[in-house]
Amino acid sequence: GEAIASPGEFGMTHHQHAHDMDASDRSGAITAKRVGLGLGYFSIALGLLEVAAPGRLARWLGVENGAARKTVLAFGIRELIAGGALIRGPAVSTNVWNRVIGDVVDAAALGIAATRSSRPANVALAGGLVAGAFVADLLTARALDRKTGRTFPRFSRPNDPVNRDVRLTDLQPADLAAA
Repeated sequence: GEAIASPGEFGMTHHQHAHDMDASDRSGAITAKRVGLGLGYFSIALGLLEVAAPGRLARWLGVENGAARKTVLAFGIRELIAGGALIRGPAVSTNVWNRVIGDVVDAAALGIAATRSSRPANVALAGGLVAGAFVADLLTARALDRKTGRTFPRFSRPNDPVNRDVRLTDLQPADLAAA
């Protein structure tokens, strides 16, 4: 992606830099903040589905018991909370890191379900969806960390510019490995 100078570089004032960020937003670039907002809406939709039909989802996964229904319901409530936090603060990396943690919990639960399911193909499909969400969440969380100069969990990033409009295309393979 195109590099945007950090504040203070080339004599740019904060106001000029903020203006440049606004211009890049208008150009249609996909920013980590926009992806964070999209992840928030995705969490709300998934949470509503899980809360509205926990029994159906458990049956679809081939684990038809009370514990599975309660687990799906609890995961739905977690998704609603995560989505609400992201809609309220789409550029707060901690909100996206919470989704990353949720993805790990989901993967573990699906791993357990896979050993007991009468529909292993459906569990595998759900696992693939969780893996895709995990990658999107992880890349977005790392991009937001780079934007703010902070990382959760904390990694040393002494040269990261603060107040920079980081695009997902700015991420390097090392960012994924560091996470």
